[in-house]
This record gives sequence, C-alpha cells and structure tokens, in this order.
Amino acid sequence: MYRGKGHIVLRDSRTVTVGYQYDRSKKSGVWEGTLTGDMRLLERGVFFDAIALICVSGTIIDLKITTYSDTLATFKGVTRAQPVTRSGAPLRLLAERAHVAPRARSVRDWLRA
Repeated sequence: MYRGKGHIVLRDSRTVTVGYQYDRSKKSGVWEGTLTGDMRLLERGVFFDAIALICVSGTIIDLKITTYSDTLATFKGVTRAQPVTRSGAPLRLLAERAHVAPRARSVRDWLRA
C-alpha cells in the first residue's frame, strides 16, 4: 500500500492538496485507493472529468472517482508515463537528488520544469 500527501490536478489546472493511499487492484496495471481532504471545495461535476494525482514520489496517476463524500473519495486509476524535463532527466530523479518532494501548481508547470 502506498500512502502520502499529494495534489489532485483538475482539468482546468486547479490543484487541491489531498492525502492518498492506494494499492494494485485485481486488474493488471490498475490502481485503486482513497483520497482524503476537503472535497467540499470542489463542484460535483469535476469528479466526472479527467483528474490527475501527483504523488510525493513524483508518480502521476490518472484517476476516475468512483464514490465521494465531503471528506473522502475512492478512485481507480492508471499510472501515467513519467514526465521528462528539458535536460532529459525524469522529474522523480531530480526531486530525489534535491531531497525535496516535487510540487506544482498545475500540470503545465510540472511539465515545464
């Protein structure tokens, strides 16, 4: 089981800080887990759009929300290929070298780094 704090990135590039925990599902290549945070900040319609979870490790998971409440949401998702910087190094490797967790305000900022 993987857990930590990360950001969900909505289709309109807004981010929300959440806690997460996930593990492999019975289907190959699919993750399932939960998000915890203040889901009241989000309109219900955003749960039907594409959502990306950026984990502390730098892993990006494309999510589909299956159930949600004011403080908890469950999801299924697949891992996105690791983004690469202009220097050619994966962001995860750069974050480990700098000893900081990668953080971004939007997917565009994340990919520009």
